[in-house]
Amino acid sequence: MELIAYIVGNDRDYREVLTADYMMMNYAVNDFLNGGADFSISNDQALLDFCEQFPNEACYDHRVFKPGYHRGQVPLDEFIEEEETDFQSKKITNHSDFINYPHAGVLNTQAFLNRYPSTETNRNRARARWTFYHFLGVDIEKSAPRTTDPAALTYLPLTSLPEPPAALRTDLPELLNDLMLRMMAREPGNRPGPTSALPTRLRNALRSRPARPVVGMQQEREVLRRMVALAANGHPEVVVLHGPRGSGRTTLIREALTAARRQGLQVVEAQRGGLSLERGGPPSVLALDGNRPDHVELVGQVLSNDLPWLVLVRADRPLPSLVSLGSRQVQPSPLDREAIAMLLEHYSRPTSEAQ
Repeated sequence: MELIAYIVGNDRDYREVLTADYMMMNYAVNDFLNGGADFSISNDQALLDFCEQFPNEACYDHRVFKPGYHRGQVPLDEFIEEEETDFQSKKITNHSDFINYPHAGVLNTQAFLNRYPSTETNRNRARARWTFYHFLGVDIEKSAPRTTDPAALTYLPLTSLPEPPAALRTDLPELLNDLMLRMMAREPGNRPGPTSALPTRLRNALRSRPARPVVGMQQEREVLRRMVALAANGHPEVVVLHGPRGSGRTTLIREALTAARRQGLQVVEAQRGGLSLERGGPPSVLALDGNRPDHVELVGQVLSNDLPWLVLVRADRPLPSLVSLGSRQVQPSPLDREAIAMLLEHYSRPTSEAQ
């Protein structure tokens, strides 16, 4: 609360709640963490009069909080030297340089870290959930149901992917939306790293412009997220997205390909000379044109050879020849009034025009 009060009271950029490169300290914390803030008394006459009663004691204002830095911890390495004191404790007499901890607003304040603790088996997940909820208005717990069955908790296969936060907030910066989704990737190797660089990534992401809004088509987008998850688990899937030009087929395919890249899947493009599909390759995603016979033939190869591929086919109309092979036929639904209102709001037009 002191950080937020300082930002608001000094008319600073409100994004510093999550990106501030400092933390709020009182005199004791500043002294302990080597924070560098100045707590000397200058104009408080009542406190000056009180301090005059103790002329041999240092006088500081313990009632206020000021911005400082966490520079009071040293690494436990071979340079540490200690000696016994008269108080049955040890005093460090030599050490390496102080650790330069990165700051990320409230996210690494002691109050926040103690309120939302982390564990070795659930590292920072609760903190991420509450950060999205408090500061972005997104409850990621609602993106998919959670089981409480102990047997089921021993293995939770990837069945879907989180909904993009930008689907709920069209003004969300594009890089921030991408960074949040990458942080929730199933495999740790596909998440952005190192952790020490996240504050800088967040600050840069907040400065980016909002992406071109993608609204509506919630059921179709969820189907494609589930298909990407199945492909990541090695299951072959074919989805035919059919409809007239401008119905949203390309938008759906583009979003699915981006989600696949975040999960570490290989995105393959079919060249004019054709594409050779072989067993043993990694899970991949392939976008094809349903109006080309050679591309339709590739779909048959994927399904007949049980290859771990997700194939997205854009077509003007349903393809009955692929239905018998187990493909899914999806037609983008028209935008409803809520989706149209979100678009109008994004482009600074009055929502009343959507009535």
